[in-house]
Amino acid sequence: MKNLQARVALMVIMAIPLLLIAYFYLFTEPVYRGIPHEYSVDNGDTLYHKLPPFKLVNQLGDTITENDVKGKILFIDFFSVKPNPKDVRIMDGNKEIPLRTVLHGNMARIHKKINWEKNPDIFFLSINTGDSLTDIESYTGSVQWPENNWWVLHGPQTEVLKIGQAAFKWEEFDGLNAPFQPITGTRVAMVDKAGSPRGYYLATDLQQERQMLQDYVALLRFDYPEETKAIRER
Repeated sequence: MKNLQARVALMVIMAIPLLLIAYFYLFTEPVYRGIPHEYSVDNGDTLYHKLPPFKLVNQLGDTITENDVKGKILFIDFFSVKPNPKDVRIMDGNKEIPLRTVLHGNMARIHKKINWEKNPDIFFLSINTGDSLTDIESYTGSVQWPENNWWVLHGPQTEVLKIGQAAFKWEEFDGLNAPFQPITGTRVAMVDKAGSPRGYYLATDLQQERQMLQDYVALLRFDYPEETKAIRER
């Protein structure tokens, strides 16, 4: 009898942490904060980052400018099809995984967290940094891109530098001038409907990916409550 009571007591003690985890997951909400604008400081002046005018072509062959994504929340990344020796190396045991594979895999997970059935004003842009059209078409043809809300863009490297270097001021583009060997960036930008970047996230870091998701929800709740319908329930 005493052994039975001891086993029951042990099971209850072991169950308490699981019950607490379930409670906090099901019945509590994360604490969200307002998302600041990204900026740089140059000679004491605060320079807020802004998506500039651009002209690129998507995987459908359509010419795309900043006007085509005006009024939309954007997730933007930069990639190359062919590896660049300067790209960050991602290893899985002894096997090297292309940085773009990790980047777009993480972007795809973010994409799945959005309730697209509610037709939110949200768009994904993956900008190629200068591969040949043949290589780009081969890559885009090998991946199932949801073309109605995720465009793969390509065009002159000068247009790429206008966004990644002049506007976003990402370190991957420091000192680059066209022509340059195509690179894959390690970050994803979240840009608000006014074209202002609200966060840059390391795409190879799972914790940063989670932070991007939380900031995305916070951006909708604080700045665009009409878009909260796009938040997919847990």
